[in-house]
Amino acid sequence: MLVFLSHLAQQGLHVIPGISFQGAGKPGVYLFFVLSALLLTSYFLNDRHNGNPLGWKTLSTYFTRRFLRIYPLYCCCLGFYLAINLAGYGHLTIPMTPDEILGHLLLKQGNEVLWSIPPEFKFYIALPLVVFSWQILRVLHEWAGLLMLVVLFAISPLLWPADTFGPNSVATTRYSQVFLAGVFLACLFGSQYRPTFRNWTLVANLIGLTALLAIFISFPQVWNLITGREVSTGHFHREYWFYAIAWGLVLLANSHRSSLLHRVFALPALGILGKISFSVYLLHTTVIRTLDAMLGDLPAPLLIVLIITATFILSYLSYRLIERPMYHLAHQGNAK
Repeated sequence: MLVFLSHLAQQGLHVIPGISFQGAGKPGVYLFFVLSALLLTSYFLNDRHNGNPLGWKTLSTYFTRRFLRIYPLYCCCLGFYLAINLAGYGHLTIPMTPDEILGHLLLKQGNEVLWSIPPEFKFYIALPLVVFSWQILRVLHEWAGLLMLVVLFAISPLLWPADTFGPNSVATTRYSQVFLAGVFLACLFGSQYRPTFRNWTLVANLIGLTALLAIFISFPQVWNLITGREVSTGHFHREYWFYAIAWGLVLLANSHRSSLLHRVFALPALGILGKISFSVYLLHTTVIRTLDAMLGDLPAPLLIVLIITATFILSYLSYRLIERPMYHLAHQGNAK
């Protein structure tokens, strides 16, 4: 949703009057990276693998599900963008030419919001090796694997300096700290560690809400209002360590079932939004630009409502027609 709000703000449309979410899109993607790493690492650590989380069956199921989760809808949207561009309406959608299609399919290119797809999918490929290394070290000592992840987190900026990458780089290594935060959380939970001291619910609430507040303050306009110092929309986008730790703390607090964040994130409406989120991510730019071009004279609040409604309807149809059938196909294949 932060990406959606950011792109609405780019068109001068503000869901909260007086507050611009422009520049909040990247932190929203970083949340997805951390959450994705947490969930996928947890898949490998799940007890149902009978002590062999990196066996052939587990890996084949994992890669099949990841491919069917991303590529069918991704390919459809690439064709959709290309068709609109070839029809002469490229200003209403993501730029795409026939020559660029192959670069996107091979994860070498990412126009506009598509920049996040290559690093995410390449992380899927690298993750089993990280889990394998964690398991080897864990045999030596319970905390050795977690220590490895902490060391990797610390030296990542030295191995892959942020200033060597472009603003929308598709290199997975650029976002290594963000992904590692999710892996660390999954391995921490996999070590069966859970805080049990008194008032943990209160502490979890304070940790989660403080982290959310810190992230909110990092949004450019909020930062400008609080500090009185103007910063660009991308000023904090390279602070990977900050967003990795902050979103990690939010998810840590959410893991406690009695916490306020867990209760909020467990709301049915957010569950539905989570299911269609990939479709929303891929389609919202086209909806925003199209309706703004067609209905830009409408009052801003009404236009925002129309854009959100249209985006959610199209995304739900996309989920039902493409994503859900692919989900069932992936899991039926595993059942066989």
